[in-house]
Amino acid sequence: MSRRTAREDVVKMLYEYDLTGGDPDYILNNYYDGKIDEDESDYIKSTFRGTCGHIKEIDETIESCLIGWSMKRIAKVDRAILRCAVYEIKYGGIPDKVAINEAVEIAKKYSTEESGSFINGVLGDIFADREE
Repeated sequence: MSRRTAREDVVKMLYEYDLTGGDPDYILNNYYDGKIDEDESDYIKSTFRGTCGHIKEIDETIESCLIGWSMKRIAKVDRAILRCAVYEIKYGGIPDKVAINEAVEIAKKYSTEESGSFINGVLGDIFADREE
């Protein structure tokens, strides 16, 4: 399993978490039971749980860069992608450019034609002043 596929799994779980408001452990233990590759298991579990644990701070970070938008107006899949990328950069030690590029590519695969540009713009605004 590649790291991108692992990220896609995290985004899918975050999507379910947002859609259902379910318990993160339930989603991990039941929804993806047997589907998580052992090579990426630690990354998937820590990123998913970490994102859920920091969801309020992550959403505040995203909302701080939304002009004329609110989190509720963003498509659930795009929210999941943004949340994963923000978590990876702020808490997971993933370089900005890597997380942003991965988020854009995942958006192109799972969301609308415009989502890649939207995700890139939001994440670019959030992390524009950071030094890597």
